[in-house]
Formats: sequence, structure tokens, C-alpha cells
Amino acid sequence: MDHFISEGDLKWIPYDKLKNVEYLDKGGFGTIYRAIWLNDNENSKVILKCLNNLNENLNEFLNEWKYHKSCLGTGNIINFHGFTKNPDTLKYMVVMDYANKGERPEIIENTPQCYADLMKKCWDEDPLKRPSANEVSDIIEKWIIQPRGKKINEELKRSVI
Repeated sequence: MDHFISEGDLKWIPYDKLKNVEYLDKGGFGTIYRAIWLNDNENSKVILKCLNNLNENLNEFLNEWKYHKSCLGTGNIINFHGFTKNPDTLKYMVVMDYANKGERPEIIENTPQCYADLMKKCWDEDPLKRPSANEVSDIIEKWIIQPRGKKINEELKRSVI
């Protein structure tokens, strides 16, 4: 975990720097809390994600966050700052920017329908119905890499050309 944090320019955030920790919801992958992060004289509203079985599946979890990090800077990806550990449960938690459910980007006009459909799948209220980062990567790869003897997706081709 320490190597992942230092390699990824992430922070270890002491739990005592998080105030007003409040339970929000529990889903198929874990529990979500809202908190105030007392960060260098600036209070920031953040989300704490405590994933089920994180301590047992740490490598799988760290791989997912590597994919997430590779998408940062694209404008609509929720930023994550680092990790903390709940001193009561001894479970790791991810510290991320807070975003209300209503803050999803608008699907702009002329967006290829297949891309819009994928976006909507990623926004599904049920986390179990959302594709993983690997699945999203595979889907997009199939759109943009033309297999031998096959035509590129016509809808995407029309949108790009």
C-alpha cells in the first residue's frame, strides 16, 4: 500500500484530519461516508469509500485505482486524493472529491449512441450493473481498433469523419 501511494502521487490522510464523518449509503461494493477533510488550512467536502473485502483483495483494488488514475484530467472523472484507515474498524478507505448525484455531465449533441449508452451504464444506480474499468477499456478498444477484415463501427466512423 505504501509503495502504491508514493508511486501514484497520493497521500496518506490521517483519519483525525477527517471531521463530521457521516454514513451515506451501502451498496454491493462497500459503504460510502461523507466527511470534511481539514487539508492545509482548507476544508474540503470529501467522500470516503470503504470497500467490502478491501483488506483481503488489496491487489485487485489497487489495480482498479491505477485505471481510475489514468483517466484523471479528462474533466469528468472524480478526483481521488489518497487513503486513510478507520481506527475503529482498521479498514482502509479511499478519500475522493464529493460529487452530488445530480452532477453528471450532460451528454452533448451528436455523441455516438453507443458511447452515450456506455456512459449511462456507468451511471447505473446499482453498482453491480456498472461495468468495471477493464470492461469499459475493452469496449472502447473494440470501437477504435479495427480488427483485420472487419469494418470500424459505422456510427463512430460517421461521428468522427
